[in-house]
Amino acid sequence: MAPFLPTEIGQLVQLRYLSLRTRELVIPESISTLWNLQTLVIYEMSYPLDFQFCKDSNMTNLMNICIWPSVRLQYPVALPKVQTISNLHLPFGRQPVLDVTPNLKRLACVVLQQPYGSVLFPPLDTLVHLEKLKINIEVDYSHRFLPKQARFTCLNRLPHTLKKVTFSNCYLPWKDLSELGRLPNLEILKLLRGHCQGPRWDPNDGEFKKLKFLKIQSPELAEWNMSSDHFPALEKLVMDGCRRLKEIPMCLGEIPTMGLIELRWPRRSAAESARQIIEEQQCLGNDWLKLVIFDREKEFTRPFGGKPFPEFSARYRSVYYRFLLPKASTL
Repeated sequence: MAPFLPTEIGQLVQLRYLSLRTRELVIPESISTLWNLQTLVIYEMSYPLDFQFCKDSNMTNLMNICIWPSVRLQYPVALPKVQTISNLHLPFGRQPVLDVTPNLKRLACVVLQQPYGSVLFPPLDTLVHLEKLKINIEVDYSHRFLPKQARFTCLNRLPHTLKKVTFSNCYLPWKDLSELGRLPNLEILKLLRGHCQGPRWDPNDGEFKKLKFLKIQSPELAEWNMSSDHFPALEKLVMDGCRRLKEIPMCLGEIPTMGLIELRWPRRSAAESARQIIEEQQCLGNDWLKLVIFDREKEFTRPFGGKPFPEFSARYRSVYYRFLLPKASTL
């Protein structure tokens, strides 16, 4: 089979941006001669894709590597300017590329969950410039019995420079979130696609001091015990698909920076508790807090006697409770 990329590509030494779509399993080494290349984007149909650097690679200006759905970087050379790697495949933990990209700022990786639940996650504390981290679990469905919880190795060795962390399909016990809560600069945390396992979350004091945005997708969460001291800087909360959550903690309204609570497909009792938070804060003179509820219904409801929302499908209804002006709020 002929290579998907002509060998002459190595002669385009002034090329800075290269985007490809391929069905091949390996990226040819001829790309390594593109000394001026800064961004490499590849979409492919196989999984995962191998990127082999030759030992005398000249790609010293490469800054962004984005491979979909995932990439295995082999024979890595020093990549001092690389700041972004998307969809890096880490099936067995540590990979040499993490040792040769000291200035990495954004990392999205795919890790493999072992048959007994362990996840060989590499220590990242040497990446002292890392600000954004995305982790997605790849489950081996060839095993007959799949664990209900994932046990990460080296989760306590994340760099303190992290500002945004996204976990997807990871199934961690809630207590393990304390490792994330200790990150001093964390501002955005997204727990997506059934991230955490267990019916109850009890945050600890002194955690998530700078967290501004929190999104949770957890069908198992039923009880969330917290105080306003746990998330003192929180500005926006999104609860998506938490159908078992009985109520929203009332102390959320006591957080001075809190501006928006968004509930997607909530339990009725959770929606009612959120309304109580808004009403209580309005009585105290706090009229900046906003509540948005999305729920499955066949028809719209009218906000404060106005017209239906035209931007949403008739399959859903959206109820907005805005308290920016006290006289405009009627439940």
